[in-house]
This record gives sequence, C-alpha cells and structure tokens, in this order.
Amino acid sequence: MIVKTYQINGMHCMGCVKKVQQAFISHNHISEANVNLEKSSVKLKMIKMLQLDEVTSILKNIGDYQLIENESEIFFKKNQISTYKPLLLVIGFILLVSILSAYKTSFHFMNWMSNFMGGFFITFSFFKFLDLNGFSNSFASYDIIAKKWKGYGKIYPFIELAIGIAYLIELPATITNSVCILILTASTIGVVQAVMGEKKIQCACLGTVFNLPMSTVTIIENGTMIIMAILFLIFSLH
Repeated sequence: MIVKTYQINGMHCMGCVKKVQQAFISHNHISEANVNLEKSSVKLKMIKMLQLDEVTSILKNIGDYQLIENESEIFFKKNQISTYKPLLLVIGFILLVSILSAYKTSFHFMNWMSNFMGGFFITFSFFKFLDLNGFSNSFASYDIIAKKWKGYGKIYPFIELAIGIAYLIELPATITNSVCILILTASTIGVVQAVMGEKKIQCACLGTVFNLPMSTVTIIENGTMIIMAILFLIFSLH
C-alpha cells in the first residue's frame, strides 16, 4: 500500500470535500481518500503508485481544483539517498573487498558469497558494539524476539560477529546459514510489521551511530541476506 499526501486548492465547502473524495475513491488504484478542508489536503492510499499528473487528471472533470505535491514528501525523496548514504557506503565497501578477495586466484561464486556475508556480519556487529545499550533498546522496539526477551538485544551483536567469523573460516555451512536465516527472518518480521504500521522508529542495523529510519530499505537489506543464505545452503548441500 502506498500512502501519499497532496495539497489541494479550490475547495470551499463540505460539498467540495465529498465531491473530491468520491472522485478519488472511484479510481481503481485508490483504496482510500481522506480529504481535509481545514488543511486543504488529501491523503491517498494507493494500490498502485500514480504520478502527479495522473492524480490531477482525476479531478479534471469535477471542478477547478489544483493539486500540489506535499513539500515535505518532495524533501524526503531528495534526502533519501543522503539519509541512507552511510548504509550504502558500508555495503559498497564490503562488496568491493569481497570481490577483490574472491579474485585472489580465479573468481569463485561461493568464495565471494562467503567473504561478503562474513564481512557483512562482522562490520554490522562492529557498529552495534559501539553503543550496545542503545542498540539493545532500539532493537527491542521492533524485533519479535527482543520485544519478549530484552537480553536478546545484548547478545545479538555477538551472534552476528560469530556468524561473520563462521563464514570467513568456512565452518559447516548448514549450521552457519541456518542460524543466519533464523535470526534474520525473526528480525525481518518485526521490520515488516513496523513499516506496514507506519511506525517512525530507528533502524538498528548500524547500531545507533547513524540515525537511519526504518523503511523498505531495511526489508530489502534483510531479504537479500536471507536469500543469499538460502542459496548458500542449497549450493553447499550439492
């Protein structure tokens, strides 16, 4: 579900509100429309993302209304890259180092995966160790295990560190990947619940050093690592 807020000019009474609301909810890709006369705004829940001109065209035949994209949302779009810059840089460096190390002789996909996942978990655990208490509190706000057992947040960075080392020294892949899938799945369930519930909480993937908001970026990050662990597990069994 996609939620977008727009400023709307030209509404003067509740009749306008009802007319605008009806026009929006009659559209196939809009499931809900909340029109606010006082704030001259409309909040749309879309099944499919509509561009500004598509949304504007919905009102074309019902009156002289002007739709303007919410300035705060435009600002958010422009700042998404800068917001997640630390995360992108960390992953980028891990990716670079893992590729270079896999090319020591000839490139081998399993070696690269082992290096990347080992580097990923060790690096991410490092940032959590910088403020263990802060991470534990932040983690407990969404992880389904940490919510029920506060101590889990304190030992989680140690688990990540152990998994990272296990990948790099090539301990039995079945155990390493199974533990990886288990802890990341539990974390991802909590992340999805937080994002779907539109909760404004901090993502604890890089500890509390960087103020990263919880979003679909976190879901993609966790989901990618789960898929890699599953592939690693499948390949190692053959």
